[in-house]
Amino acid sequence: MHTVSQRDHLNKGQRKITDFLIVLFLTILLISCAAVKPSVDAPSIPAGGSIGKPSSGRLNGGIRLEPIPGLLLANRDRCWGTAETVALIRQAVIETRREFPKTPDLLIGDFSARNGGRLSPHRSHQSGRDVDVAFYKKDGRSERSFRHTTRENMDVDRVWYFIETLLLTDRVTYIFIDYELQKVLYDYVRWGYSQERLALWFQYPRGRNARSG
Repeated sequence: MHTVSQRDHLNKGQRKITDFLIVLFLTILLISCAAVKPSVDAPSIPAGGSIGKPSSGRLNGGIRLEPIPGLLLANRDRCWGTAETVALIRQAVIETRREFPKTPDLLIGDFSARNGGRLSPHRSHQSGRDVDVAFYKKDGRSERSFRHTTRENMDVDRVWYFIETLLLTDRVTYIFIDYELQKVLYDYVRWGYSQERLALWFQYPRGRNARSG
């Protein structure tokens, strides 16, 4: 993925967004488990190793994501990941709250089990590199469980800022988002980017079965 040198609220690094069937949360998949430099406020985290694929792998020496201000965990026993995955999620939460000081807590769902492997009911989540994340909502409430997300209740400002923070690291392979919510995000940023870049970043508006974007 390519990045740009100057960050602002809308016109930042390359994004890759593809379709997801459930409109409850984002699923974020990292490209590898190499070290990432966290933001200045993010704590140092020791390394942990991802072995195999997200859908067929395990986790060696994983790191458990711990609660910090702005972040809630659905189940601490299912929040083990690579050092990079954990650092990136923490970094994105910290930076989103810095930009939007009154941001509510963000609910984090499943990473992986402590040693990886099969994590019901998922096919993936086996090697510490993918994670389920709730959407920020307009009502400003901290999520305690995954609620249905619609174009009407999604907080586009915060959701897009969170996504951009992750993608600017150039370490994210995919962010899976429902096609209808892609449209909302696409409309939000379309005036800040060329059509060529938008075509790289979004599956929308080419249809749910498009293989690029």
